[in-house]
Amino acid sequence: MQRVIMRSYVASLFFVGVAVALSSARTAAAAATTGVTSPYLQTSDSPLVIASAGYKLDAFEPSSPTLAAIGVSLSTVHANSIDLGLSVDGDDGSVDGSGAAGHSLTVQTQFNTTGATFTFNNGVIGAYPKSAAVAVTAFGGSFLTFTTYDTSNAVSGTYVLPSVATSTPTSDDFLFWGSDPAGISAISVTSNSAATALHMDHLQYDTLNTIPIAAPEPATMVLVVLGLVGPLGLAIRRRKNSSGICKNSVASRCGI
Repeated sequence: MQRVIMRSYVASLFFVGVAVALSSARTAAAAATTGVTSPYLQTSDSPLVIASAGYKLDAFEPSSPTLAAIGVSLSTVHANSIDLGLSVDGDDGSVDGSGAAGHSLTVQTQFNTTGATFTFNNGVIGAYPKSAAVAVTAFGGSFLTFTTYDTSNAVSGTYVLPSVATSTPTSDDFLFWGSDPAGISAISVTSNSAATALHMDHLQYDTLNTIPIAAPEPATMVLVVLGLVGPLGLAIRRRKNSSGICKNSVASRCGI
């Protein structure tokens, strides 16, 4: 009778483990996904669907659409300007290790703080973006944080780089990106320990597509479940041993 009860208990724990694992997966899926692409040398390096009809880009070049034209407003902690140099590599027409001939957005650092927020006007755009990104071409400091905001302006995702030292050449330029099927109202890049000005480029978004993320392999889910059940199974074996079933037996036969 005792063995039947123990098996039922193990089965119950197994299904609880599955439920917990699936619940965690659903919770993670409900939030925005964030990441970094490096190196980012030209538009084709972007994980966004650049061929999408909903894709828009401001490369901060004189010939590119302005932020206002694509329905984006910019707010910064301190002064900002568009300057020649420290651009995404490919903006000068070739990927040659230099961004000196292109333009980038400069956000000044003062009192060890810097930051910029790009807000998407869904009234102008027609919808909230499902994916958005911005490149960092030069920065020196710690804890550079990328944040995405949902359509109620609440934080929906973050990506923190503990230390950043990127300048010239362009091989260390990178792209912060976020993806949320429910929509993104804004993205920001901030730091409270900035050592230099923050240079950014290639603000981009797509209103039609999220960024494809590979789903966990089935084997990964099995490992998660086993990870949940394993410690409980060990506790059951110890309970079984203390009940006398393994009394006077060789320890190895009791699973010890």
